[in-house]
Amino acid sequence: MHRTALIDRQVTPTTPKYAGRYYLTSNISPKSSFYATVEAMAGTGNYMSMGSRRVVAAMRLGDRSYYTFAGVSLPESWKSDNAALLNDPEALRSTLVTKYFSDWSKTNTDLIAHSNGEFYTWPLYGVSAEDMEWQTVPGVALIGDAAHLW
Repeated sequence: MHRTALIDRQVTPTTPKYAGRYYLTSNISPKSSFYATVEAMAGTGNYMSMGSRRVVAAMRLGDRSYYTFAGVSLPESWKSDNAALLNDPEALRSTLVTKYFSDWSKTNTDLIAHSNGEFYTWPLYGVSAEDMEWQTVPGVALIGDAAHLW
């Protein structure tokens, strides 16, 4: 899966705050021996399991691969503190399964264990609704991937 860099456009003077969550993403390609299993779980849609402030999910993409992710509560410095681990996808898979999801069913942890390729990290940032000074404008919608209010 190819990812491109996005230009950061902040439309408010409010500074986003770290939400305490990281999403670590990978994929499962149609060439994977695990593909039939994830396809049975998610079909042409998605599969998600959540609990104890963690999540494991798989989402079908247009090229028939599955985007997989694990969401966990981690300190903001986790990425810089674990640079070597992030450069070793097999070690990261093992760490996620044995350290962060050891009490989860094999059905869920297999989505992590059988993912292909490298991982991408997505620390979650957001702003509180009270910190926003936006005024409602009829007929106007702001669309974006990174507008997380809480």
